[in-house]
Formats: sequence, C-alpha cells, structure tokens
Amino acid sequence: MIGNPPYVNIQLISEDLRELYKKCFSVFIKRCDLFAIFVQLGLEKLSSKCGVVTFIIPSVVHSNMSYTKLRDIILNNHWLREVCYTGGDVFNAPTVDTTILICDKSENKNITLKNAVDFRKPKTKSVSADYFSAFENVISVGGADDSDTIFEKLLNKNFTRLDEDYTVYQGIVTGNNTAFIFESEADALEKGVDKKLLHQLCHGRDIEKFMVRSRERRILYIDDSVDIEKYPKTKKWLLNFKEQLDNRREAKKGTINWCDLQWSRVKAELDLKEKILLQNTRNEALKTRIVATLDNEAVYGSQSINFIIPKSKKADLRFLLGILNSKALNYLFATKFLNLAIKAEYVKQIRIPTATTAQQKPIIDLVDKILAAKKKNPAADTSAEEHEIDLLVYKLYGLTEEDIAIVEG
Repeated sequence: MIGNPPYVNIQLISEDLRELYKKCFSVFIKRCDLFAIFVQLGLEKLSSKCGVVTFIIPSVVHSNMSYTKLRDIILNNHWLREVCYTGGDVFNAPTVDTTILICDKSENKNITLKNAVDFRKPKTKSVSADYFSAFENVISVGGADDSDTIFEKLLNKNFTRLDEDYTVYQGIVTGNNTAFIFESEADALEKGVDKKLLHQLCHGRDIEKFMVRSRERRILYIDDSVDIEKYPKTKKWLLNFKEQLDNRREAKKGTINWCDLQWSRVKAELDLKEKILLQNTRNEALKTRIVATLDNEAVYGSQSINFIIPKSKKADLRFLLGILNSKALNYLFATKFLNLAIKAEYVKQIRIPTATTAQQKPIIDLVDKILAAKKKNPAADTSAEEHEIDLLVYKLYGLTEEDIAIVEG
C-alpha cells in the first residue's frame, strides 16, 4: 500500500468529526492532522500480517507531541523499516516538510534512516529497531554513525533540563496578521490605530545570532483586558476585518472577543525587558539551525519567535545564550531535532551542563562582548569570540576531540 494521504489541519475539521475521530482512532490526539488516521488505518485494519505500508506525510510526525501515539504504534511493534526525510521541496503545494515512512508488519530488526534533503546525495545509516526508545520514540534521521555518544553527552540526564530554570513559549498568534501587524509605527498610526495599544514586534527574520536586526514593526496588542469601546479609532480599523476575525475558532467558541489576538500570550512575560529571542522556523538545508539573541527592549514577537525567560535569579540568560548559539547545540538541532520548526517543546528538553559561577563567567563575558560589538556594528566579525564559546561549551558537555570533529563536520 503506497499513499499520499490528505494533510488536513485539525482547525479545518468540524467539532463533530473531531469527536468521532477521537472515538475511532487512538492516534487522534491533541492537534493531530488527518493524515495520522490514514497511517493507523492502513497498518492496523487494511494490511495483512506481512503487509508493507508506505506513506509520504508531513515530517512533524517525527517529533511533534500530537503524534506520540502514532509513533508508539509504529516503533513499539517494530513496524518501521525505513525513514526517508525529504525536506520541504517535494511538492509545489502544499509547502510542507515531508518524510516517507516505510512500515513492514513482519517486524523489523533494523531501521534504515535516510536524510534526503539533498535528494541526489542522501545520507544513509542503519539503527536497531529499539533505537528510538532511548529518545522517548522521537524519530530523527541526522547524525553520523557514531553520533549516539554525542547525543548521550548533550542530553545527559544528570544535567538540568532547560525548562526547570527557564520558561519557553512561542510568540503571539494573531489569527489575522494584516489586522494586527504593521511595518512601522507610522504605518499603524496612519491607519488610525491608537498608539497606546502598539508595541515593538519582531518576526523570526528580524533577528540574527547575537543581534536584533530590526524592531521597526508594531503589533496591535489586544487581549481580554482591553475594552475596545474606549478606542473607537482602533475599533474602526478592526471592523474592516470583522468577518474574518469572527470566523476564528476561538472567537466562534467564545473564548476570545472578536477583536482580540487569537493567542495573545502572557502580557507580563512579553513586557519583560530582557529575554532570549530564538527563531522558530529554519529551512532544514541551512547549516545554522539555532539563531538566538538577547533582547533588552521588551520587544514582542510573532509566532515565528520562541521566547525564553528565567524562572529564578540563578538562571542567567547570557550563559544560556552562549550555549544555545554554540556549535554543540546546533548539532543537536541539525540531527536529533531536525525539523523546519525549532519547536519550543524540544528547546525545553535541552540539558544545561552543570557549571560553577567561575565556569559560567568566561562564557557570559564573551557573550556580552559579542552583543556589544553587534550593537555597535551589525557587520562586526565576532567569529573568534564565538569559537572561544564553542570550546568552553564542548568542555562543559565533556565532548572529546573525536566528538568535536564530528560536530564540526
């Protein structure tokens, strides 16, 4: 059985159908896409004991929390024979990251992993059928044959999980960017939007490593604490989009007002002066996977940004920023967590190596030096300082010279 099942976002499925699918298909959880049902149906109902089922589906199936049960079925039964990760250039439309899963119900002793983003020169390796159980059944195709020891060091369970000391969350989802996002303050004011409701905004493309490229954009921030009747000019602007805003799922359900942002996030966290901004979307073919910087102007961010803020005083944003932008962490997201999106769920799983104040200080000092240089001159060459950070981070994670050679390619 070979198929390209329909990719249908849960938001486009009626509430009645969703409830029906949940009753009939165990894999249909959280924000599951309709394609997951086809995989379960093909494997459990339609194919014989020696059947082979092959689907090309969105690569979110590799690691997204909504496909946990689907991965468990495939991996725990040893049905997965091959993964061929094809990246984002397979179809003209939809523009979606895809993967080919070949499932063989005769039970497999090994799984072939192919990174075929460069389709003419795929990188292939073989792992045991139980390989992904050590990583909570998260599927990945990258990494050298001897990368496992590196993963063990970078994901050392004796180190602190990032989300123990930091909060990680995706930026604001407007539900209609044209209504809420403006290229500049002047643009927003020209459209009659009240200045009091405007805040600086960054998209992912507005940041680089250790640098905010632009804070010119503005977002019209409205949540349930804002009485739109007190802002008649802003209300007049939003009325141009009322039909679309009313049709958002949250507005239909009554969980937000028609004029509110779809997911406004916690305003007190957005208002924090200092926080880490991390790009949420990176083309899989790009060598640099992690792009993060420190903001100190209380900038807001769209859904193409992940925010990281400290939970306690001992959590140091500059120390963390040095680790995030290091080659060691980049390798983790170029292999184990390779995906179009740098997902908040997997950023949370990063392990922060144990380090004394004395061990943290040189990394913090180097990060401050780079930030200052980039602020003064965006084109400043900070490669020497970044290399020094890489060496310090390698040491904290206990990477050997052989490990480092693999990480650096």
